[in-house]
Amino acid sequence: MSHNLVQLRRHRADFSLTDNALSRLKQVMHERREITQDDIAQIAKATHQPEAAVFGVATYYGDLGMKKRGRTRVKVCRGTACFATSGEAHVTWLEEALGVTLDETSADGSVSLEGVYCLGFCNAGPTVEVDGKVYAGLTKESAHALAKDLGAHAAGRGAMHLADVANVPVFEAHGCPAIVTERLALFTASGVDATKLDVAETHHAWKGFALALATKTPDETIAEVERSQLRGRGGAGFPTATKWKLAAGHVKSQSARAGSHSVAGSDSGRNDAFVVCNADEGDPGSYIDKYLMEKDPFAVLEGVAIAGYAIGATRGFVYVRSEYPLSMPTLKKAVVDARKAGWLGTNIRGSGFSFEIEIVEGAGSYVCGEETALLRSLEGLRGMVTARPPFPAEKGLFERPTIVNNVETLANLGWIMRHGGDVYAAMGIGKSRGTKAISINELFARPGMYEVPFGTPLREVLETLGGGMKTGRPIKAVQVGGPLGGVLPNSLLDTPIGFDELDAVGGLLGHGGVVAWDDTVDVRDIAIHLFEFCDAESCGKCFPCRIGGRRGWELVKRMRTSTDRAQLDADAALLLDLCETMKLGSLCAHGGAIPIPIASLLTHFNGEMMTGGAR
Repeated sequence: MSHNLVQLRRHRADFSLTDNALSRLKQVMHERREITQDDIAQIAKATHQPEAAVFGVATYYGDLGMKKRGRTRVKVCRGTACFATSGEAHVTWLEEALGVTLDETSADGSVSLEGVYCLGFCNAGPTVEVDGKVYAGLTKESAHALAKDLGAHAAGRGAMHLADVANVPVFEAHGCPAIVTERLALFTASGVDATKLDVAETHHAWKGFALALATKTPDETIAEVERSQLRGRGGAGFPTATKWKLAAGHVKSQSARAGSHSVAGSDSGRNDAFVVCNADEGDPGSYIDKYLMEKDPFAVLEGVAIAGYAIGATRGFVYVRSEYPLSMPTLKKAVVDARKAGWLGTNIRGSGFSFEIEIVEGAGSYVCGEETALLRSLEGLRGMVTARPPFPAEKGLFERPTIVNNVETLANLGWIMRHGGDVYAAMGIGKSRGTKAISINELFARPGMYEVPFGTPLREVLETLGGGMKTGRPIKAVQVGGPLGGVLPNSLLDTPIGFDELDAVGGLLGHGGVVAWDDTVDVRDIAIHLFEFCDAESCGKCFPCRIGGRRGWELVKRMRTSTDRAQLDADAALLLDLCETMKLGSLCAHGGAIPIPIASLLTHFNGEMMTGGAR
């Protein structure tokens, strides 16, 4: 019954992304640091939903919950890059310094310590965030200094003294034009601040959109993207133009139906369509989207506008992860500036095309990076995966045609419109055309974001551009594409960067985030960490992922300490069976792809995985 009532509400014409159950719950938690059953009842009544549905939202997101939080919320990153830097030692340092255990609140209610995946400072870990400020390079000493600052600040004895993170990684393009790093590279080289509209326009921002409006029809815009052979940079690698053509076709069909079957008093005549920018970059190790939003926001907004023009959309939304506290205000200001300059609004630049963009913040959920879960979250619901078809291109946000593209995908579009799809497609390898930004973790000598043409050997990025491990020791294991990507040995680092090429060796391109370890790491600890992440971030909708993540964690922990060879062999066989079940039975890649890194660890590091006995 609750599900049916919620579904009926999704068809309403007066939908809102700023006043729904999720936004109201976030406000309550922000103001009082606690959500009560009375709050659930009041919000359910105000949003015309069953209490069960609102309770489901409150208990789903990491930023919410029914547990009382501290007046100061300390969020420690437990992502793979921070794990690679210190193991879990930085969590222990904070527990000792604050006098509170992980995911608990102090007795006096002054502080809570919460784990998050991840804060996006993978170039400078381990990190912790307090009230929108991120402190990087955490040590035992700085953890105690932070706790001392918090205590003095809470007692009214002064401001925080510890400096929040100010350093930014290297942004460079090698072997190709700077496309997604076009203005980021200028920031690295000469301090160009592309968050200022006049500066960004001087360096080509919005020119691609202007060219599309002035010289191309929507269909011709899609055709240009099709010539570029651009594929989604969020992980799946789906051809961007194919998705757009599907959505544009449904928009045209919807408009035709609206013109002939509009019914007074209903919303059957509505012909809304939407573009959603997936800025929920949750893959630990990846910070590409983060810095595009925070250092070159107009590249993102221009891409959303081009996509909107191409498919005939009326509105665009950027869904930003709450773990990136600087991204939201930067994008909001950029939207205001773009609207004042006439790049957004009604009849943009006299073209007849009207389009608005709204920035919406998530509430802490890795699975909301999956497009159907993201759309449910935008609607103020639990961010849970839904089965397809129908695909979002037909029935997406509030049942309207919707395309979902990630930040880096959209950031390519201005350049493609200016230079042409054929020029873009001339770069690359096989079915992977154009360039890819690769971000590498803190353990490298030169951590940063490197844009290279597809086909560049992974080793060139890691050892030549990144300078290898800062310890000077050899690279032992490399995970590409986030926590669901394969863990490759040094012997496979000559693999070209490409969707199919990495897939062929058990890897995954994903967002292009890289986390590497030197030869001191025990790969069994990597397996434990990955299953712990899978268990913590599962949305819980399907059994294979919800139960499999916990069972996998238990198995690899037992394998880590077991000295019984027969037990090790039995557990390894059981682990492979579990991975097969998760791969075939999970609704989305969160449970379905965790077998990729586990299988790669068992393949490339089998001797170590089967050693048994804690070191």
